[in-house]
Amino acid sequence: METFGQRLRELLREKKIGQIQLAKEIDVGKWVVRLWENDQCEPTFVSP
Repeated sequence: METFGQRLRELLREKKIGQIQLAKEIDVGKWVVRLWENDQCEPTFVSP
């Protein structure tokens, strides 16, 4: 089974988007994207 980080890495490659660009698009630090990609944590979503 594919992990979140593996899937994220695959999508970034497919879309030709870097960690920094994704971080800017979703307004998080680039280190957060790195943590996700390395399966050290997963994103959490908070509804308004």
